[in-house]
Amino acid sequence: MTRPTPAPRHQAFTLLEVIIALAILAVSLGVLSEVSRLSLMNSRRAAMQSEAALVAESVLGELESGAAQLVAFSSEWNPTDLATPVWRYEVAIDQTNVQGMLLARVLVTEIDPGDEQPTSLQVVRWFQDPDYIELLESQSEEAV
Repeated sequence: MTRPTPAPRHQAFTLLEVIIALAILAVSLGVLSEVSRLSLMNSRRAAMQSEAALVAESVLGELESGAAQLVAFSSEWNPTDLATPVWRYEVAIDQTNVQGMLLARVLVTEIDPGDEQPTSLQVVRWFQDPDYIELLESQSEEAV
């Protein structure tokens, strides 16, 4: 007697396998969306730090060129593009242990960051003390 050959079974996914696959997909999408959000937040923060560095370097350039005096002051930086934030910068001039040198600190802070923490950046640079240079020049003239 011949046995009947069994009908070929079609392999299919069970309901449990489909549910597990959907759960893995949902968790993966959640992780990817969080990574994307953090990436956007960090890129904005980096752009704001770069802009603050440009403001600080511009102020230090004014001090170095003599367009601004080496005295403590504070002011606001108003860019022409209204979409960018307005910056407040403070310049502090300190004496150093090195004779004839001054320490200039420029602190740049974002004025209206909205809901986020304000971006701030401090840049420090050394300058020759103009009073000390004048003193040396007057002493050299007297010696001649």
